[in-house]
Amino acid sequence: MGIDLPADVPSDLPLYPDGDLTLSTTGGRLCVISLNTPDFPEKAWAFYRSGLAEQGLTEMDASQSDGGHFVTAGKDGAMCMVTITVDAPSRTTINFTIDRGEGTVTERLNVPYDRSSFRTTSGQRPDISVCSDAR
Repeated sequence: MGIDLPADVPSDLPLYPDGDLTLSTTGGRLCVISLNTPDFPEKAWAFYRSGLAEQGLTEMDASQSDGGHFVTAGKDGAMCMVTITVDAPSRTTINFTIDRGEGTVTERLNVPYDRSSFRTTSGQRPDISVCSDAR
């Protein structure tokens, strides 16, 4: 049984050619995708650094450390974060988090919400009195 990409995944997202899709979900502004490849992380990192630029995304940050690589790029208020790690011998995991960025940054940071509607997985309201801004 394979995993399919949802129809609303951004069409300008370059997908790694030798990747096996392991997770794909969307909801609202967010899209999360995960795939595995036997290629070295450096090869996947190079692919995404050039592939995102070729799709018109502006690289905002790129870094690498022992076994981990990170690229963040944006376009038209949307943002894509790609994290590439060695998950097991001969397996590299590529994780995407895509924020479609509807609205301006100010609008996204000032979205009102109702704390009383939060519920834990057991259906209980969490104790938010420990939060400094809980009133």
